[in-house]
Amino acid sequence: MKQLISQINLSLRKANIFTDFKKIRELRKKSSETSRSHYSVEDVKIMTGAGDHLLLDFINPFRKIYVGTLEKQIVGYIEIAPSKEWLWHIFVHPSYAGKGIGKFLMNKVEEMFKQEDLENIKLYARLNAVNFYKKLGFVEKGRHNWKNIFTRYKSFEMKYMVKKI
Repeated sequence: MKQLISQINLSLRKANIFTDFKKIRELRKKSSETSRSHYSVEDVKIMTGAGDHLLLDFINPFRKIYVGTLEKQIVGYIEIAPSKEWLWHIFVHPSYAGKGIGKFLMNKVEEMFKQEDLENIKLYARLNAVNFYKKLGFVEKGRHNWKNIFTRYKSFEMKYMVKKI
């Protein structure tokens, strides 16, 4: 059984484009590899490459990016759009999977949304992450086919999920 990391050791801070960009990009790439359980190797490669718009997300005034750190090392990150009640991304480094970091990050998202007097957290989940979200109280609301210029207009099945807060 994997040992949970004490939340005392975890912290969340706003991401810095100059010092965190490269680390977040690497974390996304490593974390995306876990999607191979539900998507092909080629699909994971395309989905990971689609995340290369991260630089645009940093300058998007409607999005906020935070990193979860453990002993000053980035072990996860979240990207939210509170004005839309939306969680765009949550990634945990695979070396820390199953140790409570994803739950810690989701609790922080919920706290931030509650401070904004929001009623829901909405997201599109990769198929391999659906059970994680269900354990945290999210409900499946249907299928979502993700495709855009970054996926070369290839469609990827995801699930639209919502949690009332």
